[in-house]
Amino acid sequence: MEHQKIKAKFREIEHTADVGLIVDGNSLSELFANAAYGMIYLIFGNQEAKTKDLRYFQIIENTTDELLISWLSELNFNIIVNNFTPISIRQLDIKKIDGKYHLNAEISGGSMSVPATEIKAITYHQFYLKKTRHNHYQARIIFDI
Repeated sequence: MEHQKIKAKFREIEHTADVGLIVDGNSLSELFANAAYGMIYLIFGNQEAKTKDLRYFQIIENTTDELLISWLSELNFNIIVNNFTPISIRQLDIKKIDGKYHLNAEISGGSMSVPATEIKAITYHQFYLKKTRHNHYQARIIFDI
C-alpha cells in the first residue's frame, strides 16, 4: 500500500499491544526516508503542519540495522523533546566509510498538535532489513507504544 499524501511506500501491520510497519525502497536511502514517513504517519495520522525549520542529522553505526533503529529513534526524540516533526526529507544519503555506515540528512519540519499515538521506542523485536532483489530493500519495524 502506498500512502497517498506523502507517496511513501509503507504499510501498517498489526502487532499485539504495539504497532508495526513494512517499508519498501529502491535504495537504502529511500527505505530510510519511507520508514521515517511511515513512523510520522503512525504518530500524527493525516495532520497538517507547516515547515518552519531546517535541521541536519548525522548518524554513524556499524550496521544498516543499527543505523535504521538509530535514525528512527533520533527522529522520535526530536518529535517528543524538541517538538520538531519532520515534514519533508530534502536530502538523505547513506554511505559506508571505513566499515561504518554514515547517514546524513537535511529535513524541513515544524510542530504538529497532539499526536494520535506516542511511540516509546523503536524495537528490534521481529525487526529485519534485507535486500529482496537487485536495488530493492524491505524492512519490518515494530514500535513500542
